[in-house]
Amino acid sequence: MLEHVESPASFLGELRRVLLPGGNCYLTAINRHALRDPHFGDRRARAVELLATSLLVLATSSGRAGVVALPVHSSAIQVDAGGDVYLVNPDSDTAARLSPVAGGIQTKRWEHAVGAHPRTLAVVGGTVYTANQDDDSLSMLSGSDGSRAHADVPLGFGCAPFGIAASPAGDRLYVSCQGTRELVVLGSDLTPIARLGLDWPAPRGLAVSGDGRHVYVAHFLTVEPSNDAHVSEVDATTLALTPRRVLTVPADRRTCETVSSGQGTTNDLNVVALTPPGSPVANQLWVGGTLENNLAKGLFERYAGFRDRPEKALFDLPCPADDLSMSCRFESFPRGNGAAAVKRNLFTPSFHDITRAVVWKLDLESGAVMGKLDLDGASNATDLVFSADGTVAYVVDQMVHTLYVFNTRRGQDGNPATLFAPVAKLGPFGADPSRPCDGEPTASVTDEAPFILPPEVQITALHAGDPVKLEGASASVVSTGVDFDTRTYQTTLAARLADPAAPMPTARMRRVPDAIGTAPMGIALSPDGCVAYVANYLARNVVAVAAKGGDPACTGSGPTVDFRCAADVGRPCQSELDCAGGGFCGHPGGGSCTSDGDCPLGGGPCIASRSCVPLVVGDPVATTGSDPVPPEILDGKILFNTAARDASLPNGLGLSAPAPLFDGVQKGCEDDPAGSPCRTDADCSAGSRCVVASMPGEVVSTSHEASYVACTTCHVDFGGQDGRTWDFSQFGSSLRNTMDLRGRAQAAPGTCDAALAADAARGGAPCHFDAECGSGSLPNACHYDPTDDTKFPPHLSLADRARFLNPMMTVHWNGDRMEVEGFEFTYRSLLGAGDCDGRETDPTRCLGALLPRSLLVSTAAIPAGGGFESDLRSTLRNLEVSDLRGRRFDASVRLTHVADFVYSLTRFPRNPFLGERNEAPSEAAERGRRLFNDTKTQCAACHEGPSATTELFTDRRPNPDFVRAEPPGAATNNPFLRHAVSTENLFDLTDPFVVASANRTFQNETAPIPASRGPLLDYVTPVLTDVWNTAPYLHDGSAATLLDVIRFCNTRRTDCGQPGLGRNINDLHGRTSFLTPQQLNDLVAFQKAPHGPVAAGAESVVKAGQFALRTVLLKFGKRPGRGRFRIVGTATPGSLPVDPKTGGLSLTLAVPAGEAMVVHLTEAPAQKVKGGRHRFSYRTPRSDPPVTIHLTRLEFGDYRLVVNGRRADLSALDNGALDVTVALVTGQTQFVENRVLTARNDGRTLVLGNRRRW
Repeated sequence: MLEHVESPASFLGELRRVLLPGGNCYLTAINRHALRDPHFGDRRARAVELLATSLLVLATSSGRAGVVALPVHSSAIQVDAGGDVYLVNPDSDTAARLSPVAGGIQTKRWEHAVGAHPRTLAVVGGTVYTANQDDDSLSMLSGSDGSRAHADVPLGFGCAPFGIAASPAGDRLYVSCQGTRELVVLGSDLTPIARLGLDWPAPRGLAVSGDGRHVYVAHFLTVEPSNDAHVSEVDATTLALTPRRVLTVPADRRTCETVSSGQGTTNDLNVVALTPPGSPVANQLWVGGTLENNLAKGLFERYAGFRDRPEKALFDLPCPADDLSMSCRFESFPRGNGAAAVKRNLFTPSFHDITRAVVWKLDLESGAVMGKLDLDGASNATDLVFSADGTVAYVVDQMVHTLYVFNTRRGQDGNPATLFAPVAKLGPFGADPSRPCDGEPTASVTDEAPFILPPEVQITALHAGDPVKLEGASASVVSTGVDFDTRTYQTTLAARLADPAAPMPTARMRRVPDAIGTAPMGIALSPDGCVAYVANYLARNVVAVAAKGGDPACTGSGPTVDFRCAADVGRPCQSELDCAGGGFCGHPGGGSCTSDGDCPLGGGPCIASRSCVPLVVGDPVATTGSDPVPPEILDGKILFNTAARDASLPNGLGLSAPAPLFDGVQKGCEDDPAGSPCRTDADCSAGSRCVVASMPGEVVSTSHEASYVACTTCHVDFGGQDGRTWDFSQFGSSLRNTMDLRGRAQAAPGTCDAALAADAARGGAPCHFDAECGSGSLPNACHYDPTDDTKFPPHLSLADRARFLNPMMTVHWNGDRMEVEGFEFTYRSLLGAGDCDGRETDPTRCLGALLPRSLLVSTAAIPAGGGFESDLRSTLRNLEVSDLRGRRFDASVRLTHVADFVYSLTRFPRNPFLGERNEAPSEAAERGRRLFNDTKTQCAACHEGPSATTELFTDRRPNPDFVRAEPPGAATNNPFLRHAVSTENLFDLTDPFVVASANRTFQNETAPIPASRGPLLDYVTPVLTDVWNTAPYLHDGSAATLLDVIRFCNTRRTDCGQPGLGRNINDLHGRTSFLTPQQLNDLVAFQKAPHGPVAAGAESVVKAGQFALRTVLLKFGKRPGRGRFRIVGTATPGSLPVDPKTGGLSLTLAVPAGEAMVVHLTEAPAQKVKGGRHRFSYRTPRSDPPVTIHLTRLEFGDYRLVVNGRRADLSALDNGALDVTVALVTGQTQFVENRVLTARNDGRTLVLGNRRRW
């Protein structure tokens, strides 16, 4: 009898805890009629919930009963068996519990503090656990009231826990440590059980099988040089990583590039989930993420002119000559370089060929790919959940604010991959896979209708107007999201600028209908499967929406729980096939129309749609009582994250309605533009015209057609990096490794101006963005001293200096972008915002992204010219404009918000190699610091600064040699200090204008983009603070590891453009050629754990002579202990001492193996060395494998070295590497040379010089 139990879910959780396997549990309902008699109303629904709860208890407690528990996965939102909803609020550092939605009402039961930045949670019985990423902890709360059930448990510094999931029995918790590459296992009382190291980086999403035997861990990032995504499978019965079970999602190099399909590397793996038992697609693992088309795409990477250039080898991609269906580098796709293929070389936002959301279906038995899902308009499959019977999948996308509901049989067994849009006609995952791709992006698609399997419904910013709830026959718009209240801000700003006595500007968010909600981060289903609860990260709410259509069991009081036709909201549907189509005003149920004129003023536009949409079933419920993020920064965070903004209708291109509708340009009568909406002059009083009423920044565009790609697609997780290199040559650059944006704003903070700050007490305090001086501060409240030349690019005028602020100092690798506000041009060209890609020079078509370029979208626009249309000219920050009435506005307020969000990222991820407060570096890292400071290595000559108190290991600052009489440029005369360290490649030396001219593949031929440029030889010194976490390395991603960055390669003896060799070319990127393998490892340890004090030339630990190898012969043998080696060379000590009798002697043979040098070491203690003065020799003891070392003094002070070894175990060196380092150390004097050897006998022998008899 549960009727009088305070918390039925908690009570049943206790039953689950104590019930033995095979035991019996008896439950009663209100009476035998309760489950079907409508007389009981809400009590009947509650009884159904309790019955579902009891079944779950039996499923998880009594394995012998024949009921199998459902698999679970980590998520930011969970629903317990009683229907209550639990979720995390990452920015507020809280967790919350909500009631089930009933009669359209849902309430927050409690909200309580947990650790810093909780990402996911697990609900076990009556207990809630959260994984807190920013303080490396787990929190444990009582589910009944949110009180702390246990002190927070630390998981180790730098763990960065993300996913948490419980075993079906609730006795184990599995936690993914994204920072330390581990899976941590704990008991339900948080007692540690095991820590498992994983083979791939960034473990994140978790899934646990229904029988509890297996745990699946999705690796968030696919980091180069790997192009395949990975999921680790852990056998939970043995807690050992199953050797064969690292499941692989291969790079897609065969899908046709159309407006509805694409290819690339799967990255940003946010979710992994198992299909339920009994599902029509049972025994599958679904992996959701983003398909990034950066593997073989771009002006340079598809240019056939590079195909025969030997310098391309470092960037080449294996390409089967006999398989023309696979895309390859340095060849257009489809293969053959035909005209249709060549025009697809460039990234084209209007063809949707940059990134796409993807869900892969993997067979659990074989690991093979069983299917692919490509969701129209989507950027990332952020979370997904299945119906209990596994027939329906629900996916949310954080970047386009969309909910997708579809049949799980889609995308496999001949059913095309694309959903909610025309499908590709040809190629893999197309309508006819037997036919090859033809290169036509728009013509090569066909109707999806023959392939639709119900249900197939969505809530999106496109296609079907605003989200609605239906009560009776009345449909009302639901404000599911938030947006910055730009009108109020600009109005109050104008008043303040006109009258200094007026109040400070008002900065606040407003509620808006934003598809399923602003930045959905998780989804969960009610126990009866009728309702889906969507947790919206940046809207700070939960939206309840219908999860089923046409199910009488879901009917009750309050809003209708159903799927309905958008054009006929009274008509139930399961997909667009059930809908006749037609027009409606603004939202489903908004009235029929054939044109905008049929809709009331302010009630349009007229939208024609056949969409079938889920109905919202309750008002969104706020999940946090207070938001610690200022509205200005929250706005910037939203715009950084979202693709779902496109207001560019006035140019007559692209969409037929703004997306979302609130982002549309508003018009008003000029005598009262804010209060009198109009469409034409006829709607206004005599003599008054209908004019644009939207204020600067009130409408914005962040991507082409509000879909597919956002800033956070590559700068993942709100400012990180995706581990990939992109070909940006079509914009005038070259190959560029995505930079992490976090922490860099520590470099050059500004100061709050008390006269401009909303919080006068902040006057004189350091700051990184205007709102840090108080929300609602005036523009430029945070600024630099205009006379401080160390803070400004030297080409800026005094007027620009008054507005300029970049706490990062500069942004891009080669200093071609001086501020984050310059991303306006990235929005326009790469993301296609404002329909600008290819139209950048036409302000009547390219209306701007976050900056209004035209009076078609704003009452005031930025002035033409003035350097506001390119990088490295005038600053775009807080750009003031005036309207025709003389009111002054901040035209770039929204763009400044994006920049200020990036500048607010002042923290680096916690470094597990350093420990808390950076006080626990290893002994190897401390030795590496001394090498870093050594006057001979010269590392700290560039990697020092900006100060001892803020050590970021970079000398980035304004260029003291800038020539003011000449314009700034990316190739020459750059405003920022840069260095030529010989990291340039073939593409940096190539003029993209020449390539674009060769095949007429310009981004914009009028401008032109790309314009002609010189070689890109010089680069800004990168930050090292988080280099442990930002592979791959160098501006072009050509160094896979930190060891590759510092390993020496000599172009006089080796073609250093080959894979597997060091990237320190000719000792120009620091001097490391004389470092022993052990010292290289120490230097890598320091880079992973960078710490001070750092000062160039402060140490002198390296005493190195010169070494010239004549003979190196390594024979590995067929098994360990059967190897042989011979070394002959000449050591030149100069003035350095050589006395093995005093200091001993050691010989190291080494090759690179991933992140470290593996070594074979022979050590000779001083007392065992024979000879003296001119001859020294050493022979190993009889108990050791025989090695002889002879060191003989020659004329002019050189020494001849001869080493022979037999029965040596060289297996560690037998890894395929040909790049061998030999080091001789005697006392403190070292002699090192690195050479690339020749492989013989199928790689069993490596040779340098003439082979001699053993």
